[in-house]
Amino acid sequence: MDIWEEYRQKLCTPEQAVQAVHSGDWVDYTTSVGFPELLDRALAGRKEELQDVKVRGNLMFGPLEIVECDPEREHFIYNTWHCSAYERKLCDRGLCNYIPMIFRDVVSYYRKYLTVNVAMAAVTPMDKHGYFNFSGATGVAGGILEQADIVILEVNEHLPRIPGIGESIHISQVDHVVEGPHRPLPQLPAAKPTEAEEQIARHILPHLQRCDLAAGDWEPAGDHWNAVGTVRSAGSGNAHGALLRRLLGSLRGRETDQPKKDAVCRQKCDGHCLWQSAAV
Repeated sequence: MDIWEEYRQKLCTPEQAVQAVHSGDWVDYTTSVGFPELLDRALAGRKEELQDVKVRGNLMFGPLEIVECDPEREHFIYNTWHCSAYERKLCDRGLCNYIPMIFRDVVSYYRKYLTVNVAMAAVTPMDKHGYFNFSGATGVAGGILEQADIVILEVNEHLPRIPGIGESIHISQVDHVVEGPHRPLPQLPAAKPTEAEEQIARHILPHLQRCDLAAGDWEPAGDHWNAVGTVRSAGSGNAHGALLRRLLGSLRGRETDQPKKDAVCRQKCDGHCLWQSAAV
């Protein structure tokens, strides 16, 4: 069958698509910008018809209509693998269950242990080969959708295509497709670092120069992520922003000698320094 004909046959309204959900089902919203805004709203509209529908997601910007419409949690029970600021507030209100996990294991959890009756995900428009890209949910969404009994895709016209492992799904693997206008993607402003965070950045930068950058030659992308990873691992909030600005300032006017830097790193650190870890 021609892919565009198959697309037309599977295209439906959000209200029609969510008829696939039944009381007691496990439903998945994947992650972050993969949140299916139109399907969530349509599912919330079925509140009085459904009981005990368990929904999983993570890093959702919100609002989640299935949660906001049912504060008693008689119809929908929302669970998150990893809290966004919005989901933390839901947890504080008793409207979200946090599921502890090591995030890198999320796909293996689904493959080995979890039931998915219906999976819903926002994706980019279909390409000429019949594939939809998971955009910012690449690396997570594919492993979830492959375990689902029913797969529903929501085409979000704002999502960028992002390459990666498990980046796409073919129209032949999909049960329903929905379309409709979406809000612009969330834009999170960078918070201004505090004086304490600036001090953390000033403290870390010299150590990176002495160890990771012993050759005196800097590679912008590697050093950026190395520094950011170092600060984040210390749980220092906006310090990574302060450190990034200082790194970029130090990089101006310097030349990069990547082979020399790699050789020095291997010789002095035996492959165990932060820069090598960041480059893997």
